[in-house]
Formats: sequence, structure tokens, C-alpha cells
Amino acid sequence: MKKARLRARRVITIYDPMLCEGMQGAVTQMTGTGRGAITLAACALLLAACGGPKDAAPQGAALPTEAEEAGYLTPPSVTTVKAGAGGALIVTGRTQPGALVRLVPSPAGEVATLQADPTGAWRLVIPMSGGVRLYAISAEAGGRAVQAQGYLLLTPDGQAAELRSGAGARVVARASDTPRILSVDYDRDGAAVVSGVAKPGAGLAVRIDRTPGGDVKTGADGRFTFPLSAPLHPGGHLIDVAGEGGIDAVSASTGSPTGGGGYSGARSPQGWRIDWTTPGGGAQTTLLLARPGAGG
Repeated sequence: MKKARLRARRVITIYDPMLCEGMQGAVTQMTGTGRGAITLAACALLLAACGGPKDAAPQGAALPTEAEEAGYLTPPSVTTVKAGAGGALIVTGRTQPGALVRLVPSPAGEVATLQADPTGAWRLVIPMSGGVRLYAISAEAGGRAVQAQGYLLLTPDGQAAELRSGAGARVVARASDTPRILSVDYDRDGAAVVSGVAKPGAGLAVRIDRTPGGDVKTGADGRFTFPLSAPLHPGGHLIDVAGEGGIDAVSASTGSPTGGGGYSGARSPQGWRIDWTTPGGGAQTTLLLARPGAGG
């Protein structure tokens, strides 16, 4: 999916203190020698432009950041999901400071609306339900709106992830000193992505059914996403990731995504299988792996 580029035109006023001081001296000299009114008028116009930065904004006013001037709005994201009182889930996230955040359930349900605090943090308590739920998250500020990078998935047992079209799921999970495979995504053609966490900057080797698949390095947040070079055919597969901190291996059973619009979730021996329809109409399956201690 192509991302639209935002362009902004900016008017810049150049202020040079040395130039303005020189102009003030010149006007004083001209006034004293009685030079022509036209010259004085021209100098007066230049002096008016030499009000300096102190005239650009009231003292104490917050100047807009470069991102704000360009019209950029921070997409909403989920940072933690924790169990609350009465079986509810406490979802926290971040976005543009003061933005209006909306969570729209799919396929239907009550829309949750809240406002981010001055630091951009937001918090929502969602009652527990008996099934898997999917939410579209958006943020609005200054007449502009932006969607989250993916759908928010919540399971009855408190697992959470951002489902991303054509990419690996971003599972809400704590950092890990050892490699941990958290999800496997694939489409009808077998194109697959393995995602998880490890130490920040760790180098990892990925194998599929004991065949080397390639290497990947975690980012500063300790997350890795590895697109497989060969299709993942329906059936059972052994996936292992080894590197700094140890090795992790999981068994994953894959099958053709059901598609058909909307989404469906069912428990699997590995955790949860989520069949869902991407914004572009494609069918994608996310295997959300139940790993002890992986909660956010």
C-alpha cells in the first residue's frame, strides 16, 4: 500500500540582528542629515521587518515542532494490555498529545472515544468477552486524522497484537533476553512472516523444518520480523530461531486462510488462529502463539 506524502509550504522570515542594527544606525544618520522622505520610507519598511524573533510569537508561547508544521500526526499505537478488575482488560497506548482516540469494534459494537493526555498517552478499560475482538484505532487532532498501522486484536485470555496487512503481527509483549517466536502470518499463496522478540540488536538465525531460512537482526525495541523466502505450504512446520540468548522453537500448523470478509478466531494447539480480511480485501491468517511470560 502506498503511503501518501504530506507536503507543507512554509513562509520563513529571516532575521539578522547585525543587519538590523546597521539599518537603525543608518536611519538615525539620515534623519540627522535631513535626507529625502523616500529614502526614510524605504528604511522604515526595512526596520519594520527587523522586529526580530521576539515579535514572531508571544513570550512563553510554544513554538510548533517541525513535524507539526509539516502536518504530521503520530499514528496511535498500543503499548500494554493488562488484566484489570472484574476480568476487564486495561489497554494503554500513545499518539499525538491531546489527540482524540477512537476504537471501533468489528464487525459491530460500542465505539470507544477518549482523549490522549499532554504527553500523548491514552488508557482504556475494555470489558472481557468470550471471543476474539478486533478494533480499528484512529486519532484526530487539528482537523487531521490518522489510522493505526494495524487492527488491534484482543483474545479472551488477555493476549493482544496489532494485525498488519502483508506484514507480521506486532504482539504486545515484554522484552526478552532470549529469542521468542510470538506469531506467524501467511496468506493464500503461502507467503509467510515470522515475528518475535529477543535482545535489542541481537543477530538471529531462522530455520524452517530444520532448513536454514536466513538471518535477521532485532531492532532497538528488541523486535524482529522475518519474511520467509519460500512459501509455507499447508501442514505442520517446525520453526526455530537461534542466536544471542539461546534458541526458541515452535510447531505451527498452517492451512489456507478462510477469508470471506470480516474475521474469525479459534483456539489452536499453539494458541490462537485468526483468519481476517485485510483493508485491501485480501485474506490473511495470524497464528498468535501462546508463550508463557509473553504478556504485555
